Amino acid sequence: MKYRIFILLIFSGIINRLNGQDIKVIMFRSQGEGVSWSPDGKQIVYDTKGAKPNEYYEMHIADTNGLHDTCISVLNPDIPHRHTGSPDWHPSGKYIMFVAEQAQHPGGSTGAIPGLGTYTDIWVMTRDYKHAYKLTNIPGDNDYGIIGPRFSHDGKHVVWVERKKAPDVVNMKQFFGYWVIKTADFVGDSGIPKLENEKTFEPGGDAFYETYGFTADDKRIIFCSDMNVSAWWSSGIFTIDAANGNDVKQLTTNDYNEHAVCSPDGKCIVWMSNTMATEAGTDWWMMRTDGSYKQRLTYFNEPGNPEYTGHKKWTGLTSFSPDCKRFIGGVQYSLLKQEGSIYMVDFLPSGNGNGLEGEYYDDENFTLNKKIRIDPAVNYRWGPPWHDTIVTAKTYSVRWTGYIEPLYSETYTLYTHADKNISVWINDTLVISSTASKNKFDEESVKINLQAGKKYKLKVEYHNKIENKATVTLYWDSPHQYKQAIPASQLYTDK
Repeated sequence: MKYRIFILLIFSGIINRLNGQDIKVIMFRSQGEGVSWSPDGKQIVYDTKGAKPNEYYEMHIADTNGLHDTCISVLNPDIPHRHTGSPDWHPSGKYIMFVAEQAQHPGGSTGAIPGLGTYTDIWVMTRDYKHAYKLTNIPGDNDYGIIGPRFSHDGKHVVWVERKKAPDVVNMKQFFGYWVIKTADFVGDSGIPKLENEKTFEPGGDAFYETYGFTADDKRIIFCSDMNVSAWWSSGIFTIDAANGNDVKQLTTNDYNEHAVCSPDGKCIVWMSNTMATEAGTDWWMMRTDGSYKQRLTYFNEPGNPEYTGHKKWTGLTSFSPDCKRFIGGVQYSLLKQEGSIYMVDFLPSGNGNGLEGEYYDDENFTLNKKIRIDPAVNYRWGPPWHDTIVTAKTYSVRWTGYIEPLYSETYTLYTHADKNISVWINDTLVISSTASKNKFDEESVKINLQAGKKYKLKVEYHNKIENKATVTLYWDSPHQYKQAIPASQLYTDK
């Protein structure tokens, strides 16, 4: 909803999902917003701010290489020529669905910017742009609006959110207004396209809801909400049964989360979170569809990282290419102006690791009540408001063991970023040992020569008290590897 200028992300090979990878970023468009990949994978439809004086958002289509760009919203006389955007392609390729600002309504047009939703209705346009049809008719009132309509993967259904009460910036619970989840059958093969059998879901009562489409099997709806929490900045990612709105499953519990999209093959979900973001912006994360194995993908808000450009950014909604080797998403650099840029990002090859074995103890000496799980990386925060069901004692210790495999034969620098005691061993040799002062982060580093494709024995030990809001991360970099938390793709539980 709020972070909507989009980046084009392209994977250079079959994606090893849930694993961080090296990336190369290329400018695609200097201004843009909502994006959707065509079913044949050859084109991208997106919206971007138009010319002054009104600067209404218009929809464009371009090839994936950026060529043959055409503004399509100006080609149809039936569309109200004000804000149009948030496009989504029908799986058949016959229609493009979008939101359009009403031709007449009280007040200005700022609230009708795509992604904000006020005074907007759902429309579909035929692929030849000659015909456009209005699918909804909401009241021309500031209380009402529509965000992000999305087709199901079989093209038979549509899901969106509709506002029933305007935002109230004084009431933190109503900061973004009260919304409801809507779903309906899409009928497009018998004349004029229309929506039938509309259903309304409010799984948590009065709350902010924002939907992002369906799971790969179309059986569940993915959405974010601030339901059951006191304020919007604790929004989480959820799914519900698409048929009846029941069986709520919560996939995230920490921090601020939005923009969750399931890959077409059903193997992962990409979403936006402010977890671990130094500059208080947001980055993309990946998880399995059951909410497990969460892994950070981008570092737009980490000073010193090549993705960082000097100020905080906010990642947005994504859209996968049909072959799941690519996805499009967004990074916004100004919330006040609602502006950002479009980029192309190539993901470079990575390994096939599965992470490290984590041993969790309820004391500081690695002795009491050991619990074991596989962690994708040494990259965590614990303590209020961050929650982890495996870290429950006020004093605790963690030991990660496994193997690390570099991609390049060269000198690497290993870094630890922690607020308490941390030690690192490579091939049973202690290379880092650090104790940070209370409530102060400390970074230590060591240079080490590594060979590509060789697995090195790794052990990391950390201990702290949960009330200190503990943070621990293991990074690396090299002449060919930008600084990042060492990803699961290069970590192995077994040699």
